[in-house]
Amino acid sequence: IKDNGIFEGGSVIWDASAAPKKLTRLDPGETQAFQFTLTTRTLLPAEIDSLPQITAQAKLRAKLNDQEVAAESAVLATKILANIEFDALGAYKDAGKLAGSGPHPPLPGQETNYVMVWQIGPTSSELKDLKISAVLPGTLSWKNMTDYAVGDLRYDAATRTVSWQASRVPKLTELMKIQFLLGFNTKAEVTNSLVILPPTDFTATDALAGETLELYADAVQLGDIK
Repeated sequence: IKDNGIFEGGSVIWDASAAPKKLTRLDPGETQAFQFTLTTRTLLPAEIDSLPQITAQAKLRAKLNDQEVAAESAVLATKILANIEFDALGAYKDAGKLAGSGPHPPLPGQETNYVMVWQIGPTSSELKDLKISAVLPGTLSWKNMTDYAVGDLRYDAATRTVSWQASRVPKLTELMKIQFLLGFNTKAEVTNSLVILPPTDFTATDALAGETLELYADAVQLGDIK
């Protein structure tokens, strides 16, 4: 809270004693601005089942020619959209039901299989119309081996696109993983900066707010894989 404002009874209050330069006197046509910031919780309380939002209204009390006057602004409502954790990872071992194979690090001209992992969660509210996708370069091949519990995971050979979709996912308190196996083969020099999985796009709709959210995960590079 700037300009010595105080928070009391759910309101932020400024008066002439706290901000004398701004509130002792206001001439015709003059304006003054006051600022405060809010931080939302990481997760919504379990009992909230409607759209969370912040509402604010400014109220003014002053003297005009020795008369008490009051004014109110319109109510400003700001939606609080879902907080979503999303990431793309790669693994060679310790990846659950799927496992990598072949030389690691890869050798030029030899194929190495890696497990790719899309993970969602925690989330602060229910999501719907979820879609994750990535386009595979020519160095990668789809192995048709997957591990996931929710939604539908597909590979389109014509567009070389891996995509996962789900119509609805409840609020997540733990990670939800979508895993699939890719074969990596290159004739180029093998370095830690080699891309094993290109950047991933993720879209979902906040079920409470009705707003579409867009997220992205960075490319998974060879050096990221353990």
